[in-house]
Amino acid sequence: MDFIEGLPLSEKHDTILVVVCHQTKMTLFFPTFHDIDAEDLAHIILSQVFARYGTPTNIISSFWTSFCQLLNIKANLLMANTF
Repeated sequence: MDFIEGLPLSEKHDTILVVVCHQTKMTLFFPTFHDIDAEDLAHIILSQVFARYGTPTNIISSFWTSFCQLLNIKANLLMANTF
């Protein structure tokens, strides 16, 4: 996931959320705002990505703390390459 920011307003949105599947390289784009918070991001991922494609088997990101709270899941998140 990443954001393209600093865009001119289009239907009141100024940022695009880009989500890329590491296995298929499929890319999804969602209009949003530059001041989106973790909870709002979790709602977008749940309603737009997981609702269509299901939950991934592996996830690593600080964003997921808010996402797991939204779903009432106990998260044991680790950083990549942490030993």
